[in-house]
Amino acid sequence: MIRFPKLIVFLVFLLPAFAQSQSPISVERSSDVPQNAVPQNAPCVDQPRSLAELATSFRHGKLPLVSQRTGTWVEIGDVSDDASENSLNCPGIRRDSKFEFVLVANRYSVELHAIGINIPQRVTMEPDRNGSIEFREVDFGGEGTLDNYRCRITNRGTLACLLGQYNGVEFKKMAVVTQMP
Repeated sequence: MIRFPKLIVFLVFLLPAFAQSQSPISVERSSDVPQNAVPQNAPCVDQPRSLAELATSFRHGKLPLVSQRTGTWVEIGDVSDDASENSLNCPGIRRDSKFEFVLVANRYSVELHAIGINIPQRVTMEPDRNGSIEFREVDFGGEGTLDNYRCRITNRGTLACLLGQYNGVEFKKMAVVTQMP
């Protein structure tokens, strides 16, 4: 019976002192998704594969009706004038199991969910004079610029959006299961 109290004394008094004498362990907080996007190349059969093709799809598109724009839209294409940076994925561009960029639209309001944005942004979609809807001043943080999206519904039923003259994104409406933390 004498061994048990000695063990308690050892654990209570000596282990904390031993732990403090050791150098601290560096623990890096791991993110649940990779920091950088990885280009993907699994486009839909009829999906635009370049900025020029997406711009053509945009030009042939129409102003989406309120009922057409309401819903969840997942990014399936991210194209630029530098084709080596293009990313296409028919079931949705992802980092690990998370979608890169999702729009949750309800009539004229849209909530933006993107990797790198800690709190979803809410913006308003407004029709412009050219047959598009716009949402402006999207801030992805740290880039120093605010993006303006001009979007049209395509003949394929996707949402083609141009960001200036050098970038474009395409979204597909789909059901998305929300992951709870």
